[in-house]
Amino acid sequence: MRPFRKLVGPVALGLSLAVAVPGPSLAAGTVLGMTFVPNNSSSCLGTPDIEIFQSTGGLPSPKAPATGVLTSWSFQAGTAATTLTLRVFRATATPGTYLVVADGGPLQNVAASSGLHTFPTRVPVNANDIIGLHATVGACFSNNVNDNGTISSRAGTLTAVGATAAYDTSPDGVFLDISAVLEPDADGDGYGDLSQDLCPSLASTHDQCGGTGPGTGPGTGSPPDTTITKKPKNLGAKTLKLKFTSTIAGSTFSCSLDKKKAKACLSPVKYVCLKPGKHTFSVFATSPQGQADPTPATTKLKVSTQQTGC
Repeated sequence: MRPFRKLVGPVALGLSLAVAVPGPSLAAGTVLGMTFVPNNSSSCLGTPDIEIFQSTGGLPSPKAPATGVLTSWSFQAGTAATTLTLRVFRATATPGTYLVVADGGPLQNVAASSGLHTFPTRVPVNANDIIGLHATVGACFSNNVNDNGTISSRAGTLTAVGATAAYDTSPDGVFLDISAVLEPDADGDGYGDLSQDLCPSLASTHDQCGGTGPGTGPGTGSPPDTTITKKPKNLGAKTLKLKFTSTIAGSTFSCSLDKKKAKACLSPVKYVCLKPGKHTFSVFATSPQGQADPTPATTKLKVSTQQTGC
C-alpha cells in the first residue's frame, strides 16, 4: 500500500533548501536530512501507521556518515496538524528489507502552522543508518520531479523496533520533512559528545572528567572535596554514625579512626562501643577517575562515659 500520492506538475515543493548543502563536520555535529513546510496534499495518514525513509538520494543526505549518536530531531509544521516521530532504519543483506533501529521518542502531536519543532533524543547509530519517520496523520513530504532519489515506505501494521520488514521502493522524487543532529561518540557510551557527554574520553561517566574540567583518562581532572555532613549528637549511644559526601558523583570513600590505616567505607559509617575518651575520625573521597582528596575531612569525638549496652 502506498502511504502517499505523487503531486501533479513540474514542481510542488516548499523547501527551505533548494540545492545540496553539506552538513558541518562530525566534530561539530552533522545535520542529516532537512526540514521545510510540507505540501498539504502529501498525506501521511496511515492505516493506522506508516513508515517512510529516503533509501537513496536526498538533499542533504539522510544517511549517517559515521557512527555516532542522534541527539535531536526536527520537523517543520505544515498547514495541517501532524502526528509523527523520528524512526531510524538500517539496510540488511536482503534487498528491500530493513531493520528498524530505534524511534526518536513517542509520537508527537504537531499543531498546524506552528513552525519548526525540535525534540531531544539519544539514539546511537552506525554509518549508513537512515533517518526517516513514523507518522499516523498529517503532511510530511513534498515532491520534486528533479530528484532522482527513491523512497521506501510501508503502511499498515507498524514494524516493531528491533524487527526487520520489507519496504516498497519507488522513484517518486519525494523529500521528507525530517532532520536530525548526529554527534560523535568517542568513548562509545551512547551519549553525544557535544551536548550530552561532559566526559567524552571515559565511558564510565557522563559528568565532567574529574568533576571540574575535561580529562583524558584515569587519574586526570581535579580531585574531589570531602565533607562530613552529620556527626552523632548522643556520644553515649552504643552505635555512633557519621555521614559524609563528595563533590564528585560516583566517588568512593576511605575512613580512618584514631589515625589507623584508612579502609574503604560507605556513608553513613558506624562505630559500635567506642571506649570513653577522645577519638579522631577522618574520611577522604576518591573520584571515579582515581583522584583522591589530598585533605581528608576530620572531626573529633569525645566519649565521656561508657556507652549504653556496651
